[in-house]
Amino acid sequence: MKSLPLLLTASLVANAALVTLTLRRASEVGGDLGAPSPKIQYASPAGVTASPSPQTADSGDSSVRAGTAQPSADAPPPDTWRRLHSANLATFVANLRASGLPDRQIRLLVNAEINDRFSEREEAARPARPARNFWEQNNTYYNDPTTLDQRLAQLDIRREKDALRRELLGDQPAVANDGNPIPSEKRDLVRQLNEDYNTMIGQIQRDSRGITLASDDEQLRYLRAERDAELKTLLTPEELREYEIRSSTTANNLRSELSAFDASEQEFRAVFTLRKQFDDQFANQPADPGPEYWKQRNEAQKQVDAQIAQHLGAERYRDYLRSKDHEYRNLATLTERVGLPQSTATQVYDLRYSVPASALQVVRSPDLTPEAKEEGLKTIAQKTREQLTAQLGAEAAEAYLKRHGEWIKSLERGQVIEFRPDGSRTSYRIEK
Repeated sequence: MKSLPLLLTASLVANAALVTLTLRRASEVGGDLGAPSPKIQYASPAGVTASPSPQTADSGDSSVRAGTAQPSADAPPPDTWRRLHSANLATFVANLRASGLPDRQIRLLVNAEINDRFSEREEAARPARPARNFWEQNNTYYNDPTTLDQRLAQLDIRREKDALRRELLGDQPAVANDGNPIPSEKRDLVRQLNEDYNTMIGQIQRDSRGITLASDDEQLRYLRAERDAELKTLLTPEELREYEIRSSTTANNLRSELSAFDASEQEFRAVFTLRKQFDDQFANQPADPGPEYWKQRNEAQKQVDAQIAQHLGAERYRDYLRSKDHEYRNLATLTERVGLPQSTATQVYDLRYSVPASALQVVRSPDLTPEAKEEGLKTIAQKTREQLTAQLGAEAAEAYLKRHGEWIKSLERGQVIEFRPDGSRTSYRIEK
């Protein structure tokens, strides 16, 4: 996010440009607002005498001096901005609209005015930033000196500005229907509720410096429980389900995991429902979980996986498990980047199963000496590298090997890594 001074600077630049357009529009009734603005003339630096242009030299006007910017022939009347601007923002908006400016440009000018009027309060809600030597650590997430009161004050100011914009300019044009059945007014309330609680939660996390105490965990659990309770009073059960499938931690994690799965809405909803039940059941992990906790969790995970498999079917469940693997998602991104179909990512990924299976036959062969087995694994590794190059191209194959090629390099050291669909793996070495 850009800093406020940078935003203000950008607003002022936009303001100046738009004022020029406004003035020209006012001076040319029916004029073209999209016409190019006059060239800017600059005064010469001190000690440098600017040569007059041929037109100036030919004009014979003795009042024209080198280094003095001359008004353009189509320059607007100098009092136009004075006539448009008003200390009363509602009047200012009315004047801008009467001038014929497009809505987008009016919004830019009014936003710049609002930002300017709130700038002192916003500055007061920021902590003092002490000067630091270049070898000292600057402010980071964990040592940001902003207090909770300051963060809440910043939220209040932003909401005041948003309310003022809506009062003066109306709501922004509605976006295309996203299928969300939650009414827009409730979405605003939910957003504000989350902002309040996330601000408090974030302050505790910052104060912890990454090392949470038992008291921190208790406060975090309390705040999250209170947030969830307020959501349930604000939304109907159906609205709450729609909110959670779009905005909950489970939904966000699932979208990331299934980025290479190409799930349909029906598939996503079904998997989400099962995963959400599991996440809710094990949301509060004990500080020192014992064997019984992990036994219950593992059993619950197996039940969820079985239910997902039953819903998706055998083939789509294989796709689902594959898409959850970080390596496969990287492969899908890599193949897309070099213009290869997604099927190539699947073929390369599946080598992790077929190649170790062949290598294990060599390792377990009773007819081969240890030396012959080592040579056999090296041959398999070399052929696998060649196959990767043929499927991905030399550059993409190199990128894959650099990031995920340890299982191939292990073959060259006499070791076989066997992968399983559930993500587990086992290593085998040649016995001598």
